[in-house]
Amino acid sequence: MLEGRRRGRHSSYRLTEEVATDLWNGGSSIAAFTTHSDSWDGYWTLIAFSVPEEHSTRRRALRTALRWRGCAPLYDAVWVSPHPLTPRGRAELATLAPGKISMFRAQHVELEVETGRNPVQAWDLRGITGQYQAFIRRWRGLIPRIAAGGVTGAAAVRARTEVMNSYRRFPVLDPLLPIDLLPSGWPRARAREVCVAVYDGLAQPAQEHVRAVAAGTTKSRGSISRLTRSRR
Repeated sequence: MLEGRRRGRHSSYRLTEEVATDLWNGGSSIAAFTTHSDSWDGYWTLIAFSVPEEHSTRRRALRTALRWRGCAPLYDAVWVSPHPLTPRGRAELATLAPGKISMFRAQHVELEVETGRNPVQAWDLRGITGQYQAFIRRWRGLIPRIAAGGVTGAAAVRARTEVMNSYRRFPVLDPLLPIDLLPSGWPRARAREVCVAVYDGLAQPAQEHVRAVAAGTTKSRGSISRLTRSRR
């Protein structure tokens, strides 16, 4: 994940290009979460696969990849999503289970029996609602203090990092089901409002603190280098 470089007595490290790209893509996905249109054509994406139990590592990797793409298990080896997969997403899933996976776009047909399972039931909507509400309760009280300039320095950096670390889980938890399929009062939009208010509101004080610390570190290194040369 890191690549190093040494110059004299000093070493420096930075992210590899591949990791930096992954982080950028992940950040872009989080930023775009909930900003897309809520229109839906009524079709579900179904992914069916058959990976033997002895290939547990491959099965686990496939399920993780499906969750990252907003899918959930309707049945053990049948996963669903209300959205079509991108060409890249289809290609990546295919490489995880070559010859063992199929994808469809289909509409749900209600069965005239009580034992039928609606695709929406693949997600724990009550649990997702609870996590959204917990996030809102945790952070909404900080917004007035931020607006008043009462969160600065290391506290601003810590809060800004923590709020994004908490919010970044929602793109995996919440599959962005069409609003017509969700309970009334779904808290997705409110959670985003709270996150934006905290994260953007702390941008300036957090950046000022980081720059001040970095500048102080650079100055200290210069002083140490001069002291070392004078002792020689």
